[in-house]
Amino acid sequence: MIEALACGCKVVTTDLPGIRPWLDANAPGAPIVYVAPPLMRGVDEPFEDELPAFERRLADAIEACILLEAAPFDVSHLSWEGLTARIVEAL
Repeated sequence: MIEALACGCKVVTTDLPGIRPWLDANAPGAPIVYVAPPLMRGVDEPFEDELPAFERRLADAIEACILLEAAPFDVSHLSWEGLTARIVEAL
C-alpha cells in the first residue's frame, strides 16, 4: 500500500485488523478506500456464501476510488531514507 501511495496511486484494501489504525496514524488523509472482509470460516477460508457480497463491496470500492479526488500524497517519511533520518535524529 505504501508503495502504491508513493507512486501516486489511490488504494483499495480489505479492512483487516491493524491496517486502518496504522495507516491513520502514519498516513493520515491518504487516498485509501477500505472494504469490509467477508465472514471467515477459518483464518484463510471465507464462507462461500459471503463471497458475492464481498466482490460487490470490492467493485463498489474500486468505483469510489476512481471518483475520489486526491492530491498526491507524501509518504517520504515512511521511506528507508525517512526512517534513517529519524534514527539519526534520535541519536
